[in-house]
Amino acid sequence: MAITNASRLANFGSGIGTQGAIIQVDNAGQEVGIGTTNPNATLTVGNIGASGTSIYVHGDGRITGVLTATTFSGAINASGISTVGVLTAYSAISADGGIDFSGAQTNLAGMTSELLDGYEEGTFTPGISYASGSGWSVTEQVGTYIKIGNQVRCITLLSWDEGSGSGGVSITGLPFSIKNDSSVRLGGYAIYLDGFSGLSGSNIFLYNTQSYSTALMFYVSNTNDSELAATGSDVTHANTSSSNTARFVMTYPT
Repeated sequence: MAITNASRLANFGSGIGTQGAIIQVDNAGQEVGIGTTNPNATLTVGNIGASGTSIYVHGDGRITGVLTATTFSGAINASGISTVGVLTAYSAISADGGIDFSGAQTNLAGMTSELLDGYEEGTFTPGISYASGSGWSVTEQVGTYIKIGNQVRCITLLSWDEGSGSGGVSITGLPFSIKNDSSVRLGGYAIYLDGFSGLSGSNIFLYNTQSYSTALMFYVSNTNDSELAATGSDVTHANTSSSNTARFVMTYPT
């Protein structure tokens, strides 16, 4: 049939199209189905929509142009999406190319990127190492991390026996290497210590430079300076024992 007067509404009665037709119109329910014989929304494309849904696209559906909706659920796969207001997603949004904030930032002179290109969280198994010697054993080793963009934050719990370890103490097995850039560093500190001695009242701090996946332990020595250099302030076997427990927090770029 053809509709020649655009000002008129077409009334198809109780429906048009037999079961299996490409388009199914339910005038009584004011619902249209494309590729389904049982529409359950204002517009259902490809499958049965959830009750109360305005548009339901099933499978590898594509929408080109502007989509305006008060509620959206399902997966979004698109080369470009822009929204005005709040976009609420009730399932995961795949953003393999990252999230571009260039339209809503301050653009300071030192800005190098406005692309959030990754998020990851998980667990890892940290370890303990001495500069020399042997026989140390780790009895508790728990690590969690969150990586946002190129920034990593780790929390570790470690318990160990120093055995015959000697020299400086370090945490090994970090989930990512420190960024290969001479201007960046790893930094961290202890939030719980037990079994240590000779720290001159200082906390233990963590430090390391580019490309490493370890964190070296230091303390502020009794010279009252704040220098965390390897001379006189590295944590060694002289500060540990057969029963050490420590919790650390650290951050670094990767």
